[in-house]
Amino acid sequence: MTDAPIMVRYEGDGSFSPASQFWAARADKAFVVGEVYRIVEYHDRSANSHRHFFACVHAAWQNLPDELVEIYPTAEHLRKKALIRKGYRDEREYVCATKSAALDLVRTILPLDDYAIIEARENVVRIWTAKSQSVPAMGAKHSSRASRPFSIFSTTFSASNAARTRKASPHDRWRWKDRRCQ
Repeated sequence: MTDAPIMVRYEGDGSFSPASQFWAARADKAFVVGEVYRIVEYHDRSANSHRHFFACVHAAWQNLPDELVEIYPTAEHLRKKALIRKGYRDEREYVCATKSAALDLVRTILPLDDYAIIEARENVVRIWTAKSQSVPAMGAKHSSRASRPFSIFSTTFSASNAARTRKASPHDRWRWKDRRCQ
């Protein structure tokens, strides 16, 4: 079976056929003749929704309160960190021999990804990076969900508000202090 969709044409009377020879060859590699498969319609993200999402991200970034501009210096920082906080992320954890070695690892990793959120606790380093929002990378269901701008910003801004009122979430307590590696 394949994760990538295969383009088919509906022929009527409940039958589908590959849209071209290319798609027929892909179907032959992915499926077994005579097997029964469930089909699900695949929706590509439209160019309009893509532009709308990025316009909303940019508008949100332009309207950030002054105390958040240092944390989110560009709209891309805002988008990627919001994705990470909302759970659209890859997580890696490294256990170092000492706390000092963990801080050295953090200092080494920091310049590699401006958008990563890095946590250092004792001798353990945890790195979160944003997943790609492309449909092939996330799948149509997750990509469309992650492309709802207010959905990803709700967590980001509520976490920022919590930090300002001293009712920080567990993720906020290390949020930017360890990121700077002082």
